[in-house]
Amino acid sequence: MAALNDGENTVEVLNYKDSFHPCHVLETLKKLYLKKELCDVVLIVDEQEIKAHRVVLAANSVYFYSMFTTDMCESVQERIPLKGIDYEAVELLVDFCYTSSIKITGKNVQSLLSVSNLLQFNTVIESCCGFLKNQLHPSNCLGIGDFADHHGFTELKAAALCFAEKHFLEVIKCDEFLSAPFEQVSSILKSDFLDVGSEKEVFDAIVQWISHDEFPRKKHLAEFLKDVRLPLLPPKILVDCIESDKLVENNDTCMRLISEAKNYHLLPERRDIVSFVTHARCKAHSTMIYIVGGEIHNRVFNSVRRFNFETKEWDEVAGMNKHRDGVGVAVYSGLIYAAGGKLNVEGSCCNDGSMTLAFHQCEPKARSTSPSPMRQGTGEGCDGDVALSSVECYQPTTDKWTYVQPMACGRHAFGLVELDGWLYASGGSDFSRSEYNSLERYDPVRDMWTHMKPMSTMREGLAMVTLDGVIYAIGGDNGVSILGSVERYDPRLDCWSACVAMSYRRRYFGAAVLKNKIFAVGGSDYDEDHNSVECYDPRMNRWMSLPPMLTRRESPAVAAIDDKLYAIGGACMNVETDQIDCYDPLANKWEEFTPLPLAIEGMGVAVL
Repeated sequence: MAALNDGENTVEVLNYKDSFHPCHVLETLKKLYLKKELCDVVLIVDEQEIKAHRVVLAANSVYFYSMFTTDMCESVQERIPLKGIDYEAVELLVDFCYTSSIKITGKNVQSLLSVSNLLQFNTVIESCCGFLKNQLHPSNCLGIGDFADHHGFTELKAAALCFAEKHFLEVIKCDEFLSAPFEQVSSILKSDFLDVGSEKEVFDAIVQWISHDEFPRKKHLAEFLKDVRLPLLPPKILVDCIESDKLVENNDTCMRLISEAKNYHLLPERRDIVSFVTHARCKAHSTMIYIVGGEIHNRVFNSVRRFNFETKEWDEVAGMNKHRDGVGVAVYSGLIYAAGGKLNVEGSCCNDGSMTLAFHQCEPKARSTSPSPMRQGTGEGCDGDVALSSVECYQPTTDKWTYVQPMACGRHAFGLVELDGWLYASGGSDFSRSEYNSLERYDPVRDMWTHMKPMSTMREGLAMVTLDGVIYAIGGDNGVSILGSVERYDPRLDCWSACVAMSYRRRYFGAAVLKNKIFAVGGSDYDEDHNSVECYDPRMNRWMSLPPMLTRRESPAVAAIDDKLYAIGGACMNVETDQIDCYDPLANKWEEFTPLPLAIEGMGVAVL
């Protein structure tokens, strides 16, 4: 036949492609499968038959491809037994060969994944693993991880381990943790990414696991204890909580490990020869700033808001039991402690903005404030007319506040810090007497406050920080004048000593430690609010001026995070602000940061 001419162009070839051809072929194969026509192989599973076509099975499964294209005896057999596997899973996989779809559920996923792995249906394996990753929960992550390890699904195992590390404090409350094998628990405890507030929580989990079946498991205690980074715990916790545990005190190897951890603190020059891991675990979660309580237009709040540095968003968590302004806030062992503060005479504001009479919030005056030692126990305590003595503790994993033992007296605008496993509260006032110079120390293990040596100067509106094992009390108001003086407390000697004074007198200001220096930010000096900033270098024993904040303010919350300093909220000339300024020491300048969701002052700040 002669070529067809189209003007000057000659059409000799047409490349035709039917895009629906694969669908048509698959649909026809499906019909043949359903009618059991032209089938050339029968799979025998649990004494039940599944008729199929060799070429279709080989096209979908590496296992069947190898079986039918090699010299294996099954390549010519009409009936092929598949022993020890689930019939329903095989039936689903054969259906998948003809339909390209499969229904994965919580009930069939493990069986389906196990059979897919044996028969090498790789795309189904990926889908099942993805399904299980999406189903990870504190109650099942250890079981999924153990299943993945048994079948060699390395990515699924890693995902389950990562989930268990991130949600460890929830995982240990579930039954799977108590029944988990030693090897799995140990691999989790060794992780640098275990998300715990303190190594004490790791130890508590070990005791919980061993106590569940003590006789066969107690042999693992010493090996487990090596996974706890004991040198990172304060000596007080090592002695009061770890060493005194009944399981530990009867184990010579464990006692030697604790002795080594104590020597880490007593003999710093020998720290390079300890057998423990001594670097802190990496946080599995994003850093959070918590803003606690505060005041807006003379209304006191109990609300708590937090900022997530990963999402760059604010959200609200459970509010405190008490409304608090001028509250002391400190972090210990992954918990936030909120102490003291004041209730406003006119009223306080709940999370929903509703008003309550402040005096209706006060507890009955049922105990004295006698000197040390203070009584031990738990309760809300007795608050003064306005200043609060009550203390409460926030557990992020449960989103709940609970009362602990109250302070000896109500305190407002005081200092609260954590050092070596103790909380220290100093200064402030209760509005009915002169400003305080008293210092009291809280033991979280025994839930007890004890009087310590008071400051040399009464200070209300001071800032307190810890650096190099001592506590610095900075500035404030002694009732006669605003102070620029500084003194520091050495808990080992129970002694205060004077330090170099600041360049400016300050009260109601913020302070934080950044790169081994103390930063004092903002505050007021009678009628003038500061935007000035200065830092103290203990090695040089002097204060140095830094670039000022972008706005003047008193009562800001100040925190150091990831080598930067944040000044949060506060008020200028009695007008609250939502502004947050961020100081970068490398650039030596301040920049505006994501603002607060509302303008507020007098709040406490915590970083987790």
